[in-house]
Amino acid sequence: MKRVFIAFLFLIFVFPQSIFAEPVDYKFFYDNEVTSVGNYQEGLMVFSEDDLFGYMDVDGKTVIKQQYEYAFYFNEGLAVVAKGEGQWGYINKKGEEVIPCIYQSAFDYKEGLCSVKKDELFGYLDANNNIVIPFVYDWAGEFNDGLAPVILDGQQYFINKKGEIVIEKPLINKALIGDIYEQDDIIYWIFDDYFNEGLAPASIAVAEKDSIAAHNRLTFIDKTGKIVIATRPYDNMSMDIYFKDERALVKSENGFGYLDKTGAEIIPCQFEDARDFYEGYAAVMMDGKWGFIDKNGILKIPFEYDEAYDFSEGLACIGKDGKNGFIDKKNNLVIEPVFNFALDFREGLTWTVANEVNGVIKNPLVRVYINGEYLGFEQNPIIENERVLVPMRAVFNALGAEVEWNDSNKNITAKKGSTIINLTIGKNNMSVNDREISLDTEPIIVNDRTFVPIRAISEAFKAEVDWNQKERKVEITLN
Repeated sequence: MKRVFIAFLFLIFVFPQSIFAEPVDYKFFYDNEVTSVGNYQEGLMVFSEDDLFGYMDVDGKTVIKQQYEYAFYFNEGLAVVAKGEGQWGYINKKGEEVIPCIYQSAFDYKEGLCSVKKDELFGYLDANNNIVIPFVYDWAGEFNDGLAPVILDGQQYFINKKGEIVIEKPLINKALIGDIYEQDDIIYWIFDDYFNEGLAPASIAVAEKDSIAAHNRLTFIDKTGKIVIATRPYDNMSMDIYFKDERALVKSENGFGYLDKTGAEIIPCQFEDARDFYEGYAAVMMDGKWGFIDKNGILKIPFEYDEAYDFSEGLACIGKDGKNGFIDKKNNLVIEPVFNFALDFREGLTWTVANEVNGVIKNPLVRVYINGEYLGFEQNPIIENERVLVPMRAVFNALGAEVEWNDSNKNITAKKGSTIINLTIGKNNMSVNDREISLDTEPIIVNDRTFVPIRAISEAFKAEVDWNQKERKVEITLN
């Protein structure tokens, strides 16, 4: 087996020093027999060589040797692997088989449980291979938002982590469905795999009274099984339709559009193609070209790209003239389109292919996480005097603080609980209640947006802040 060889190629693009304090570096793997099957998750990436799968770390070092016929992302510290047909199990990041490869099939380990199949029935295990929910189901899916979809004796249900049936059948809401429908008139209902943002899609067929006619309806149910959104039929009812960023992608005869959580078609069906919302933006197509809209349907990035994908960690992969690159939310070209193939960024890295060479590149932007959740910005964070500054309103909102801006004196006031902080544009001091604190870098205005030093304001609200220079990552932990 060939050894993976790593070379470091430093490519310097023309960026302001305040945004990028060091060159953007690319790590390329020159062994063309190594093929990525996914991006990084929890610090490891699945790769294959000689038709077997293993895992490598962020430096390209093989940490779990190639030995599996199938292997998937790590999730909550465990990854699903298969040694062969009907030999599914789970490994930890040391490559130890913590749940033996003896099961007919297996799903991702999520929310502390995993669904596996044994003797033609599904049940749920914990991370120690203990049976938590017995093997009684014809099929059982992953837990999301505390509930999992199952099929028992041919009927569909949602169960909780005790194995109790929580939802048996959607509960008709006549205000949404209409008086002609009764609970007993539901002929069948089909839900998809999971709840997301507190809702799950359910396609139901209901019959009119004294009629054999049935009408398919796309609905969304809450965790009690109550139908809270009922829509007219859409052409993509058989697709995965979930709420992402409070918007659900649907398709009609007029094209693609989006629903809000009232069921209203808040962005009309008009696009030739479209993707889900991520980080407040969605890629949409008109006249054969892709652009991006915000959650109100306002065009933020013009229709100029041959391809466009989801925003992830502040960047979106786009395509021009057969090559892929990355843009930010202001449509700045952050990484030139030089790749034959590229995935979305995850954990600061993405897999790419350039001139038949497989490689990994770093996200050059500063990334901010609050309690492990990525915080996106309309404008990218910047670095001034070795301090990270971020757009004011987004970070204060994420920290749970109310913020006011006084345009006449350029003063910022933020309040959370009993803590009140005051800052002023251009001044290198900040007051926290009655205490004055010196700042290494004062608040500034960039492109009509106010930027504040993230460490100073976070620590003022008693949050812990960690800066990872190598990964260009700020991690904030709220107490």
